[in-house]
Amino acid sequence: MISENLMPVDPAVATLLEQIMPPGSPRLPELPLDVSRTVMDLFLPLAGEKTELESIRDHTLSGVPVRIYRAEGADVQPVCVYFHGGGWTIGALHHYDALCSQIAKESRWTVISVDYRLAPEYKFPIPVFDCWTALQAVRAQADNLRIDASRLVVAGDSAGGNLAAVVSLLARDYGFPLTGQILIYPVTDYVSTRESYDFDYLLSRADMIAFWNYYLHHPSDAESPLASPLRAASFAGLPKALVITAQFDPLRDEGEEYAQKLRDAQVDTVATRYPGMIHGFVNMAGAIPQGREAMLEIAGQLSRWSERAAATS
Repeated sequence: MISENLMPVDPAVATLLEQIMPPGSPRLPELPLDVSRTVMDLFLPLAGEKTELESIRDHTLSGVPVRIYRAEGADVQPVCVYFHGGGWTIGALHHYDALCSQIAKESRWTVISVDYRLAPEYKFPIPVFDCWTALQAVRAQADNLRIDASRLVVAGDSAGGNLAAVVSLLARDYGFPLTGQILIYPVTDYVSTRESYDFDYLLSRADMIAFWNYYLHHPSDAESPLASPLRAASFAGLPKALVITAQFDPLRDEGEEYAQKLRDAQVDTVATRYPGMIHGFVNMAGAIPQGREAMLEIAGQLSRWSERAAATS
């Protein structure tokens, strides 16, 4: 029997990688920071089209900029607070317009994407504080936002998945009820010797080391569960979870370890590994069918959580 790790990268992904990262191309962390942030815009066509909704507007919550994607439907909607990826350093709200608008449309949830401050200008734990502040403001301003704070989910991908997991820990510890957490190939621990770190498709071990160096003041900061949520003392009492990983992603193993920690703590957890996929594929729905498949899984999970919450209210 052939080991899954020996199976090939999906052919569509391999072709895409040849186009966007031909041999000899510099890695994003190797470029000057202002250049790498600009280069991220070149990936925008991969995300697909921004979906028309009832409204998409920029707003500020307790001083934190956000973008609110409001689906057509109920006057008061459940809400998903989204934290974008980009290694804590190079992501931006507009890189996630397509994904957030599509999730809102398919789930009929309001999606609020948080524009947290980026490293290295604002190192750990400032991005955590921004995300936690925005989350509290969403609940406090629920009436003005026309959202149902009893159906509140956090979500994020990569570094944003890290932030979603971290604020879920904070929410549990401070008695802040969450309906669920959606972690898309999340960073849950510092760079390690895990087998999946040998993969080098769009994201590599060296890239992650560079991103962590931008984010942390010192590697010892990674010992905190607010940086490495996999190092939390307990996972009991955390909100139910959907954890999505990709077969050829350096972050695969730590994401799946996190899902197992949640299961071991009796947290209702769905974990899905997408075969043949690489880091970032969920935000490539315009080029890779599995990206849309994962987006629909996310929207479907939100819908199911909303139905269960309504049934128990």
